[in-house]
Amino acid sequence: MHATRRGTARITMLLGAAALVSACADDPGVVTPPLEPRAEAAIAVQEIQLQSLARATALALADDRVRQSVLEDLRDSPFPQHRIHLRSYFSVGDLGLAVARELGVNRAGIAAALAGLPDLELLMPLKLDRARWSGTPDVVVIATTRTASAMAQDLFLTAFATDGSARELHAYSEHAFPALVIARAGVGWGDDPEARRRAAPRQARNTVSTRAEEFPVTILGDEIPCFDEFGNPIPCDEPPPPNPMASYRLASGYAMSDCYPGSALPAGSDLDADGVLDNCEYEVAYRFRPYLSLSPNDAARFREPYWAVKYEGGALRIFYALAYYEDAGSATGGFSAHPGDSEFIILTVQNTWSNVWEVWSVTMSAHWNTFGDSSETLGWGDSRWTWPDGQRGRPLVWVAKNKHANYVSRYVCDAGAYYFDTCDDNIFQKGSQADEVAVLGNSTANIGNYWIQTKNCVGSRMGWPGIECLWTDSWFDGWQNAAPGEGAGGYINSLWAFGF
Repeated sequence: MHATRRGTARITMLLGAAALVSACADDPGVVTPPLEPRAEAAIAVQEIQLQSLARATALALADDRVRQSVLEDLRDSPFPQHRIHLRSYFSVGDLGLAVARELGVNRAGIAAALAGLPDLELLMPLKLDRARWSGTPDVVVIATTRTASAMAQDLFLTAFATDGSARELHAYSEHAFPALVIARAGVGWGDDPEARRRAAPRQARNTVSTRAEEFPVTILGDEIPCFDEFGNPIPCDEPPPPNPMASYRLASGYAMSDCYPGSALPAGSDLDADGVLDNCEYEVAYRFRPYLSLSPNDAARFREPYWAVKYEGGALRIFYALAYYEDAGSATGGFSAHPGDSEFIILTVQNTWSNVWEVWSVTMSAHWNTFGDSSETLGWGDSRWTWPDGQRGRPLVWVAKNKHANYVSRYVCDAGAYYFDTCDDNIFQKGSQADEVAVLGNSTANIGNYWIQTKNCVGSRMGWPGIECLWTDSWFDGWQNAAPGEGAGGYINSLWAFGF
């Protein structure tokens, strides 16, 4: 049963209560330690107040005009991730007035209530939401006493739809609807954040941001930061001089000028019409297929990979869709199992000398497009990499037990997802096909690109009963014929985001 609007007004009496003690700010990299009972009680009351505020905000967003106004204001915000300072924003404009109306108070009343809460911000924390949301009414609102970067410490979150109904979300699952979050402020705002926001240039687009802004393509010449084993920034290794004796050659001996001549290719040699020779696409994808360090006790390590290759910025980018049959849930608890797991690895490789090819950067999915997203792109010069075949060859990627998030090292994996991920018993056996990404030929596993899809809806090569559509907006359930909405986010999301 859903609460009525009159019920919302009664709940808001909590918002008008005396100011409460603010809890300590979250460090996004550290799990919050246990609190004293009095502090815990204060946060519990704040949580109730914030849930009331979140529901009222969601109800206010049922109004098309209010929702469009919020979209435009987020879009034009000059603050990181298009954040808005909530208290100053509610003092003017459409949303603050609409929320006050839902709570049964005037604008001054809601200002007084917010004064008793920690400094708050309104933002859309997921990159894909910011790049795609166009003001549609399927948006939900979540409130948290933590900063947005630390909200995934709470595995389960309450989200309110624009009809006021509540639903429970897992912080490490992808969701089918965009989310606005009211969170503890995590940036410096200056003396008058609302004046600064209003003075920012207006944009013409109908989304909060763009794909290019949220998912910049790492191409040759881009500066990619490097880190030590503990995540501290360090200078990147200097590139070694080109080595004519290096083993990173394609079987055909192709150089970039052979793979991407910049002119029409012979008929039938470029089925996805991207200007890259199909045979070269396969050779590059196969030559640099990543090694995987997996747990021998992973309960769901089997997969059925596909791949795609694209020329961009003087390099070839390779998308490996790992396509696990299932996610077995966290080995340390807190994460339930589900059919299908749409993890991916992206390599950027360059032709460095004659017909020698080498890795430039690696992107690894780790709970991608969730509130606990720790995916990252690292350059080859990062000191944490292991290169079983030699530097800039095939990288070794550490895979979290059962959950399959991808990491650069065992240490980073063990700290992943606030220590829910683990690679403690991972091993690596060079030469074992189980410990590398399988790359089958063009006719079997090359999926083409967004415009010309050489593979889309495919049956399982291993006889599983379902059909997976890699370029269609649908859930990925590992060919398990799961019920609608079960499984992982579809591959079209990550393929689109990274420009394939």
